Amino acid sequence: MNATRSEIGERLQPGPASLDLIDWIFGGAITAGCLVTYLILRPPLYDYDGYMYRLWATAPEAWDNANPHHVLWNVWQMAIANLAYSLGHPTTVTFQIVGILTGCAVLFFFYAFLRKTLDNRAFAGAGVLFLAFTPAFWFVTLQNHPYPLALLFLVFYFLCWQSREGSLPSTWRLVAAGACLSAASLFHQALILLILPAAVVLVVYGKEDLRARLLRSSLWSTAVCISILSVYVWFWQTIDPDDSLLRWSSSYAEELHPPQILQMGVLPVFARAVAGFSGSLIQTAWLKASLTENLPKSEVFGLYSVLGLGLLGMTVFLFTRPSFRKCIFSLTRKRPLFALAAFSTLAWWAFAFSWEGATEHYWLPGTLPFLFCIGMIMKEQRWFGLSGFVIALSVISGWNLYANHAFDKEASVSFPDPGLRAITQNVRGDDIFVVLNGAAHNDADYGLLLDILKMAPPTHGLSIADDLIAQPNPSKGWQSVLKDRIDSVLAAGGKVYVASHLFEQFEYVDLAQENDPFAEQTNPQFSSIDPEDLYEEVTELLSHYSMKRSNFSIGADSYLVIEPRGRSQPKATPHNPRDVKK
Repeated sequence: MNATRSEIGERLQPGPASLDLIDWIFGGAITAGCLVTYLILRPPLYDYDGYMYRLWATAPEAWDNANPHHVLWNVWQMAIANLAYSLGHPTTVTFQIVGILTGCAVLFFFYAFLRKTLDNRAFAGAGVLFLAFTPAFWFVTLQNHPYPLALLFLVFYFLCWQSREGSLPSTWRLVAAGACLSAASLFHQALILLILPAAVVLVVYGKEDLRARLLRSSLWSTAVCISILSVYVWFWQTIDPDDSLLRWSSSYAEELHPPQILQMGVLPVFARAVAGFSGSLIQTAWLKASLTENLPKSEVFGLYSVLGLGLLGMTVFLFTRPSFRKCIFSLTRKRPLFALAAFSTLAWWAFAFSWEGATEHYWLPGTLPFLFCIGMIMKEQRWFGLSGFVIALSVISGWNLYANHAFDKEASVSFPDPGLRAITQNVRGDDIFVVLNGAAHNDADYGLLLDILKMAPPTHGLSIADDLIAQPNPSKGWQSVLKDRIDSVLAAGGKVYVASHLFEQFEYVDLAQENDPFAEQTNPQFSSIDPEDLYEEVTELLSHYSMKRSNFSIGADSYLVIEPRGRSQPKATPHNPRDVKK
């Protein structure tokens, strides 16, 4: 009888109770391979957010720079900064190395989670490699983002939910799960949404009566919410007690990343969400660039809408098959962990869809439970089609590895350090340099560069669109303000460096970024600007100054220089920098 009970207990386990030595070695080998790959192919820290996180953590008032959307992230960044200084290497590299190590920890424990719950080494290995090279995971791991830390606690959270078939985890496992979800939410505020799926699972599953299950769910959810809220209250009181807690904790989302479902029509939201979701799994940057250059935005939206409807149609078709429905209902009924993962995936996808669907890494936290759900379905189907699935994931992973590296090479032009060195070497004292706006021009990305300079005023950079047009002077037009600024610099003996892209008319097109179907954010303050009129106004104003070539350039964007009165000046007054070169 004892042997029979033991056998029954083994069958009730969703996976092996513990991993064998070969599993630890296999998981460690995969993680080590990913670590070496990340280190060899690591690009510079070119992402705006990733670079600014580091600067905010090293600023004089670093504590006050906490981002309510990732409330503990600034503390982590400050710790990395102290580590970098203690190692004598206070550069961006240390931040990237820590991010890579954190990402590899996610991969190792995610492998352990899949192996324990699915009991299939091939699926676990292929799933982890696929995750490692998805564009979204690759990006956040190499570009100093809070996602890897949030994902690490999220993996621990799901590990805590392991239990026998049909049963909920023990009380202590639920306590640990709540602590892990609280920690994950403090690195990414939106993960609070995963409390609801857990609360539903705690109500639906278990052998207790409904009242006991409701009490358990309420106590667990309340405890998690209180633990998160207490940390927010403490940060709020130490940083900005004069503001309300609600406003402070939601200000980042309200001011910088409002939900786009309230700003756009149904078709754009749906199409951009499909583009973001697919791009989070497969590197399609080359395809998006080609579509943007060759098709109008409406046609691009149409193509991605068709793709999205096709994916929805395939999902509906699967649910029309009795065997698939039976599998899903069986798993949902018998396995609380599957239900939790499925509901968590849907909750996160709803957030990503409605908030900023075009941003690929927004979809990433849903990828982990989604992969687990696929594995559970395949296990229930006795691993039918596993070989083909593993081959498909391997092919996609290989493509992503190649395409991610190619994308990083192009995106590395946004790394600001070479531009900062060029500015330090050429723009001194009262000198300034003038650009059109904080976008990329001639392979020089000015958005991050200008904001870095603003952190140590007075800044030498002047953006016509961002500093003059978007912030109008009530008493005079931007043209007069620009002319006065140039004249004051020249009168003080300084030089005015003028970017060559100011004389290229195509650089003025779509300053609002409203024609880019994949733009994460638009600039509606520039919507009313006529690009031809602005080009003529800028070039006409600058035509009153004598300019000549300079040795100053940022990337491929060369500069002309207007020297102070009394210094040698060419007789020509060119409208186009190409005239100067002649």
